[in-house]
Amino acid sequence: MKTIHYKYLLFAAAVLCMLLLSARLIREDKELVKKPLLLLKKISVNGQPTDSIIYNERGRLAEIWFYDDITHRWDAHNKYIYGAQDKVMKVMEYWGDELMEIDSVYYRSTGFTRYSISVRSANVMADTLLVQTNTAGQPIRIGDDDTVLSENLPYVSYNNIEYYGSNPGRLIAFNYFQQDTLRGQYLQHEVITDQEYDGNPNPFTPLCQDYPAIAMETFDRNILFADASNNLVKQTTLHKYSGQKNATDQQTVYCSYQYDPVTRLPIEQSYVKYELDERDKPVRKKYSIRFYYQQP
Repeated sequence: MKTIHYKYLLFAAAVLCMLLLSARLIREDKELVKKPLLLLKKISVNGQPTDSIIYNERGRLAEIWFYDDITHRWDAHNKYIYGAQDKVMKVMEYWGDELMEIDSVYYRSTGFTRYSISVRSANVMADTLLVQTNTAGQPIRIGDDDTVLSENLPYVSYNNIEYYGSNPGRLIAFNYFQQDTLRGQYLQHEVITDQEYDGNPNPFTPLCQDYPAIAMETFDRNILFADASNNLVKQTTLHKYSGQKNATDQQTVYCSYQYDPVTRLPIEQSYVKYELDERDKPVRKKYSIRFYYQQP
């Protein structure tokens, strides 16, 4: 289940999640997606199960269950409700049998807007997401460049996406927010992500086409994928800070794959990256992502 926090230090994490939303949205005049030979069923990270996907009788996304590595239970799950034009119009987020949040999606010719309502907070609006698209139905901006208030402090947050063919090649996330109301200190945080791909089919593509916002808040964060036609093989991320903090931080991650010899779908994704430990020291972490499939 996703949790919304209005804390500035979490903006960077939110940006990284939002960077994963890319490629084309379902347009009203677009034909139904042709399903692959196999459907993605389950995912594990370093031997630990993370996500389990359920499809309806038509082979469309119906539910996703998330494994809790602390409780070792499959409690959190999302249900996807379809509406007009065979698009996901509503996402019901549960913890066990308890409904926690409802996401309503409203489509238009230039994109879509998603409104999130927290059921546990007396139907208080938890989040609003605006996505703009190009004429091909691909998202070119996530968020808005208008200044808004959070806890009475102004901030601006949006992402721009550039395409190389049908794959998102460059993603630029921009955050500008005030840190100190008395001193008027501001911090600008820009994240530039360049991505390269293989030539094989991406197992997440049908899921993203069923619901274009799925890449934002779903699946384990260590699964490196994009709403694209192909699979990530190289991702370079540059963080640029200015204002009270002036610094840059860059990391390049290379992904290798094992593929199914017939479908060319990835069976395993492997990569190494540096992460900060509890003492804010960089440590080298190795990840092995396994993909499991089912017949449609």
